Amino acid sequence: QMAVEGFRVFPEAHFQLGTLYFQLGDWSNALIHLSRGAGEDSMEYEFMRGTCYVQQGKPVQAIQSLSHVLSSSRSLRVLNNIGVAYLRNGDIAQALNAFMEARNLARSDSTATMNLGIAWHLQGNDAAAASALEGVAKAHPKNGMLQFLLGLVLNRSGEGDRAATAMTRARDLGLDIDTLQLEDPKTWCLVHTACQR
Repeated sequence: QMAVEGFRVFPEAHFQLGTLYFQLGDWSNALIHLSRGAGEDSMEYEFMRGTCYVQQGKPVQAIQSLSHVLSSSRSLRVLNNIGVAYLRNGDIAQALNAFMEARNLARSDSTATMNLGIAWHLQGNDAAAASALEGVAKAHPKNGMLQFLLGLVLNRSGEGDRAATAMTRARDLGLDIDTLQLEDPKTWCLVHTACQR
């Protein structure tokens, strides 16, 4: 902060400060400082910028930034985050493509699989959602959100007993499942916020 206040032009300091704000989840300040230091690492800048836009509810801007990164890096975090942006923008087909590619890169990553399950659920394909979520829910039994989602899609698939068990687990893990069910499922998706540096 002292560096950017003491010098009129100091792109590297702005970039570092923007990165720190990004890691703290302060999306507005991250965007302000990242834009002043954009020359430092353009792909990482676009990733963080796009992720900030996702977190701020601006999926169109997020897609624009993250598309630049995808042209040179099809990493798990970029594919996942652009998938979230597509889903929140109402493009379920593009979201599914991004989440499937992300999951294929890292099958053990619960975030991409969970987001894929949400997208399939929103598409009306609860059987595919249940199939994707069951394995990852077993691998991460203490993840209440996975248990909740599994319970939701199992219930929609007519498997009431197994759905009730998953919902009970979610509740026991501290989730307010009644409130969650009132929310827009697009908001349930998780965003990767890890920086490369």
